[in-house]
Amino acid sequence: LQITSPANRIVYQRNAANQAPILIAGTYAQPVDKVEARFVPVNGGTATDWTLVQTNPRGGAFSGQMTLNAGWYTLEVRGTFQDRPVGQARLDRVGVGEVLLIMGHSNAQGGFSPSKGATDERVVGADYGKIEMENYLPSGDPNFLSGLDFVSLCQTCGIAPFNGVPWVWSQLGDLLVKKLNVPVLFYSAAFGGTNMEQNYKVIKGIPFEHGFVNYRIGMPYANLKNALMRYVPTTGLRGVLALHGENDRFSSKDDIVKFYQTTIEQSRLDAGKPDLAWVVAVSSFNSGVWENVTAALREVIATTPHVYDGPNLDLVNSPED
Repeated sequence: LQITSPANRIVYQRNAANQAPILIAGTYAQPVDKVEARFVPVNGGTATDWTLVQTNPRGGAFSGQMTLNAGWYTLEVRGTFQDRPVGQARLDRVGVGEVLLIMGHSNAQGGFSPSKGATDERVVGADYGKIEMENYLPSGDPNFLSGLDFVSLCQTCGIAPFNGVPWVWSQLGDLLVKKLNVPVLFYSAAFGGTNMEQNYKVIKGIPFEHGFVNYRIGMPYANLKNALMRYVPTTGLRGVLALHGENDRFSSKDDIVKFYQTTIEQSRLDAGKPDLAWVVAVSSFNSGVWENVTAALREVIATTPHVYDGPNLDLVNSPED
């Protein structure tokens, strides 16, 4: 037997009942008339008994679904023929917990800044290392992104589709895992040097020229769209963590509100989730606080449905913060 779904170290977004449905699929090389699976907790979670996945599969492939409580597990699958064992397969780690998508500029992306790895293996990122970046950068084509490949966030592990380093997200993941006792998966569409106006212009079809942000391939919004359409349909998503502000400081308050609300609305259309949550950081500091930016961000938070108040980064004034 071979397991093709789920992917190793994947984390599925839990629902209000603290559960998620898991597609279990794979292939077999010898005749089987029954395939069963069970999940064994590794750190948190609830053990399952051997559960029927499919009887009398055909064509060398099997599939079925199980509902799993939040936690971190090893998956075991076995096949039998006329009650005799045929084969077994094992997947090291599968999680049900929280899935978060980052978007923003360099403060969210981290550039090539020194980073720390997560201390808990349950902090997971979509695998940046498997992106064909030499092809993705000039095209924005999601076919060059990594597939459903995931890694525990080590010091040098980036976060697909666009974070080359774990930056602060590995540390946030550790805090969330400790507080919630469930695994946490990050995607990141953050693109250093961008602003929310550029996302707005891509969405509205308004061309612009920039030294390294290519409107013609839909950047920077393409990163967010690609993450929503390539990864999220499989794993689900709790919400978007947004960190834009400083780079829009030369726009009016009303324009910044428009840029944000248009991007939020489009992300919900692309995700097929009209109530997709956004958490918006208040972030304006550049040689001082920009009141037009902070006022705009607070208006977005106060007036846009399913948008929540994030951290006030204008209060950060030292590395220890």
